Amino acid sequence: MKSAFLRKRAALGVAAFLLTACAGGAAGVPAGGALQAQASRMQSDAAINLSGQYKGTVILSPSQKLQASLDLGQYKAAVGGSMTIESRTPPTSDVVVWTVDGNKLAGTIVSPSGPCVFATTATYNSTTHVLGGKFSPAHGCSASAGATFRLRHQCTYHVPARGDVLPDAGGVKMC
Repeated sequence: MKSAFLRKRAALGVAAFLLTACAGGAAGVPAGGALQAQASRMQSDAAINLSGQYKGTVILSPSQKLQASLDLGQYKAAVGGSMTIESRTPPTSDVVVWTVDGNKLAGTIVSPSGPCVFATTATYNSTTHVLGGKFSPAHGCSASAGATFRLRHQCTYHVPARGDVLPDAGGVKMC
């Protein structure tokens, strides 16, 4: 049990590192005016609270549906954590990192086997509390096709009242 807790903490730490590492160099940085406009828009729009634990399925093909769990932490419009796909022997955790814009998410999933990087997009339905999306291989993957996922928000983590993240996702219990 302690090992699983340490793996979750390590995965959340790696996700936070990946999120901060993306803010590094100046390559691809928009002009100052565009950057300021985006920053002011992000400050005025509080992100929905996506932190917490999820359970559901990853669908690799119509005949291959696998059980999965997701554990997410959140800072402003950035979420990250670990996804465990239960059918693997032994089970491994992939690192998941997304940015949030409204109820839309975009980011990457990094699998330790390879390593393999998947591009991923998702949408969160705040009425049904379901995170649904897709991912496809982007770099270093032996897989040639993508997959979809559908994960139900089981519980949410407490987010400090800073004004940049809404207090809850609308009725999801606290973890």
